[in-house]
Amino acid sequence: MHMDEKNNEVREDLEDTQLENGGAQPDEVEVSNDETSEGGEDGDSAVEQVHHHHRHHRHSRTRFGHKIRKLKRFVRKNRRVFLVVLVFSLAAVIMLIASVLLAYYDMYAVINKIPPSQPSEGEGTTRLLVYQYSEPIALVHESVLSYIDPDVTASVSAIMNSYDRKGIRTDKQVNAALQYTVADLSSRVKVKYFTVYISENPDYSDAQVYRVVDSTTLEVPMLKCGTLYYYKVEAMLTDGNLLSAESYIMTATSPRILTVSGIINVRDIGGWSSIAGNQTIRQELLYRGSELDGCSNKDYTIDKNGIADMTRFLNIKTELDLRTASIRVDGINMLGKNVQQIAVQGPAYDEVFTDDGKEAIRQIFTVLANKDNYPIYMHDTTGCDQTGTVVGILEAFLGVERSQINKEYALTEFSTLSTKQSDFNSFLNNLQKYGGNNSLQGGSRQFLLDCGVTEEQLESLKEIYLTDIPQYNIVYETTAVEQGQ
Repeated sequence: MHMDEKNNEVREDLEDTQLENGGAQPDEVEVSNDETSEGGEDGDSAVEQVHHHHRHHRHSRTRFGHKIRKLKRFVRKNRRVFLVVLVFSLAAVIMLIASVLLAYYDMYAVINKIPPSQPSEGEGTTRLLVYQYSEPIALVHESVLSYIDPDVTASVSAIMNSYDRKGIRTDKQVNAALQYTVADLSSRVKVKYFTVYISENPDYSDAQVYRVVDSTTLEVPMLKCGTLYYYKVEAMLTDGNLLSAESYIMTATSPRILTVSGIINVRDIGGWSSIAGNQTIRQELLYRGSELDGCSNKDYTIDKNGIADMTRFLNIKTELDLRTASIRVDGINMLGKNVQQIAVQGPAYDEVFTDDGKEAIRQIFTVLANKDNYPIYMHDTTGCDQTGTVVGILEAFLGVERSQINKEYALTEFSTLSTKQSDFNSFLNNLQKYGGNNSLQGGSRQFLLDCGVTEEQLESLKEIYLTDIPQYNIVYETTAVEQGQ
């Protein structure tokens, strides 16, 4: 502040103080009558000058003028503060106006279905990209794929050692990962969610439907092996627009090993081909695995997530329990009241050729020949001995080659459980020779008839399980599939 301005402020403060005190100056001494009388004319002159001075200020400085000057001084002293407040106030007003305009535009765009603004030159339109796989998707660990190769004769333990998986379970499924994204999306628009449909039918009938938020990858569990799937992705945007793109995936041919929480050694017996080579066993019908209730081993107790997988994904309708009566606990239904339980004490390996074994096989195959019982989950304690024996008879009857039957049985070892391969081979040898036959398929058929399984039931088994191997003409591309609005 300049010196002149400072002096003016001091002078004005003094004058204002005088007005506030009724005109008397605070530092001025009033002249008494005695002093005036002693002073004579000089005293009279002094009194007259004081009165004249007071009259001058009363007429020239009104109280309204005093307040105006006081306000001016206040503004002048605090002008920097006022300037900062003014700038921030203007900025707040501008932001408020802008937010109101943007909100109005977004509301108007949704009501009138206005598409996002066109991208600038050199950019593409907003579009949904779906990743296209360049080869079939494997749904099992690579060690399993190596083992089922027809040219591979190595044992499961040798295969697991070669993959450094000794003592580590590989009886677990691999989910199919579907990938997608929205490209060139306006900064004003977001993706609310994706909806993914996946089906074996191109019209998406019987599709599995998933809603995905904040992710551009969906892992789909428990798909069938060696199967063509069509899938469609829809992206719902915040501006009301819906993007859509379609593609397909092919899953690799392999055993269908499944991960069910709480239990072990679970797989679908489908997917194996017949000797003729033009038929295969249907999937999603008969599943094998360990016990569900932990009666023999508490480590084999299905939990709530496993129950959900069994009932929601696998749609199990019947639990076929092959354990001995001393192990089972009646009244325990781990899968719920909507799943029927059937218990038959199953024979293992060469026990099937005894009278008790044959009667048990008749009862078991009576259940398997009834299409209303499917899908079925069949088990003993670990899913190996009694279960492996029944599956071996069924696959032999359906025309699966012996080498493939042996490999299907040995898949149990990928769960780190031991098998009885020598007992299983002895059982297959006797089944092949049964009734004077020299073919595994013929011997198993005669054996089932001798057990009391009827011709009608055998025909029903073929109708239920066998289907022609599908032929797919698939051209794989390495580029993403794109579709705009």
